[in-house]
Amino acid sequence: MARISQPVDNPRPALAGGRTDGWRHWWPLLLGPAAMGFVYLAYFFPETGLCDGKACRDGYLSKSRLENAGVVLIAIVLGANAVRYYVRRNPVHLVFGALALAFVCREVHFTGTSSGVYVALVLIGAWVFLWRRKLAPSLFVRTFRVWLGSTAVTYVLSQLIARRVFRKLNLPYEDAVNVPLEELVENVAHVMFLVTSLIGVSVRSGRK
Repeated sequence: MARISQPVDNPRPALAGGRTDGWRHWWPLLLGPAAMGFVYLAYFFPETGLCDGKACRDGYLSKSRLENAGVVLIAIVLGANAVRYYVRRNPVHLVFGALALAFVCREVHFTGTSSGVYVALVLIGAWVFLWRRKLAPSLFVRTFRVWLGSTAVTYVLSQLIARRVFRKLNLPYEDAVNVPLEELVENVAHVMFLVTSLIGVSVRSGRK
């Protein structure tokens, strides 16, 4: 017999940003900017040991430590989605697993992954379009919708930092904190991706 997955709370179909989505539900959007603020605090208070040396080359916010943490975090996301798909058979987790795998390859810096991740994103985007009817019901779950949108925005924020957009906007001390800003915001996005994977979609399995 086939296994099916349905949202637990059977929410009313509603568009994202509708009346059921007050701004208070979108507080995860603040996590990326909060991470930026944390980097600035660490920069201005070097006695904490979080950001030592020029451009935070030493301390807990050093590039090497944040990159190593990023590899671990996204690997956990990949494993979590593999388990969730095996248990729940929700297609969302299959797509998330593919996305996490692309991020893992980028984080460990395999040859060609810097540009290859964008190719992977295009392919996954096409996959999502083809599976849009299978994936759409999950968007009716507000928690999932909020965390998914907030996670995407935080990843975009990390890439804007990486491309030095904020230097063009005259962000103070951007040259000194660019590296920890990018790496920490990206790691926060990884954590948000994990939250989205674990609690974003609550489903139950049944038999038909």
